Amino acid sequence: MNIIDKDSSIPRYHQLEEILKDKIMLDEMKHGDVLPSVRQLIKEHSVSLSCVRQALSNLEQEGIISIDHGKSTTVASLPKKIKIRNIAFLLCNEKFLDLYCSRVLRGVENEIRKKKVYHLLYHQLNDYNTIEFLETQVPLFRENRVDGIVLVGEINRDFLSKLGKTGIPVVTVGDTGGENPLTPEESMTTGEPNFLGSCQAVSHLIELGHRNIGFIGISKPYLWFQQRFNGYKFALGQHNLSLNKKWLAYCATEKEADEGYDAMNRILPTSSLPTALFIADVRLAIGAIKRIKEANLKIPEDISLVSYGNLGLSSLTDPSLTTVERSDEEFGRKTVQALFAKISQGKSNLSKVVTEARLVIRSSTGKPINQKK
Repeated sequence: MNIIDKDSSIPRYHQLEEILKDKIMLDEMKHGDVLPSVRQLIKEHSVSLSCVRQALSNLEQEGIISIDHGKSTTVASLPKKIKIRNIAFLLCNEKFLDLYCSRVLRGVENEIRKKKVYHLLYHQLNDYNTIEFLETQVPLFRENRVDGIVLVGEINRDFLSKLGKTGIPVVTVGDTGGENPLTPEESMTTGEPNFLGSCQAVSHLIELGHRNIGFIGISKPYLWFQQRFNGYKFALGQHNLSLNKKWLAYCATEKEADEGYDAMNRILPTSSLPTALFIADVRLAIGAIKRIKEANLKIPEDISLVSYGNLGLSSLTDPSLTTVERSDEEFGRKTVQALFAKISQGKSNLSKVVTEARLVIRSSTGKPINQKK
């Protein structure tokens, strides 16, 4: 968007006009704000003095800028006619109605809405149509004035690599698949939220006095899950507590409460129950709560629960769930902010946005009553 296409049939001065109009709108400039000098424009866009003068003269005639010769060029009014630009939202191997994805999308939409010249284009991908998307849709992005891409969900690394070579800035929301888990040292240094949030959750249970702590997660090798499990193990190790495999249960997916119910059902028959559980997703925790109540056990008196994630569900359970939380809408907003920063700076590399996780203590955790040593 900031580049003059020297092979285009469109005159360069007209291209520069559009670039300056975009700058005024995208930088949210106001009446009286100063535009770059003629010398700066020549250097930045590698154009001639006559090209810059023609572009500025045309903008002055439109009433968009005011030229004070020998001093500065300032904004006089906002452009009345400007071509709409687009951001592509790629949802990979997920559904728009998924609670997490829909909340991230809301944050993305709210942030893009602030930029009046931008629309959001929606694309849903899976592992079977990525090649078709790269061959048929991506070549049209430049023509359709797509300035950046927000990517949410799990996708193969080959697709990401090819997408990164398009020259269009791409920012991914969280993990995208195919990434290797970080070491505990790397996780703490980078502030990786899945690992650190899980550490907070398990440390909270340990501080309450729990020594027998189980875990419910998923069987798929997603990075976010591996990091949460690693955080669980690390916190136990930091307090010289052993991991009891009888208290580990894995689900096929984190999206269904019934999976959490079945996982809890596999833990209940053990000879001695854990006094606390860390559960990798709030939806699994809802299913686990249902099974615990059917077994006539009380929360937190008989067993304390902490889940990762909220999705607006933690306050709907009885008792209310202690959770590790991050704002999914804020996740979406920060991703768009990072994308616009890349667009403004002319950077087209692939990058990832993460957000800080925090522990919110509610009624589902308490001190252990009948803990066996």
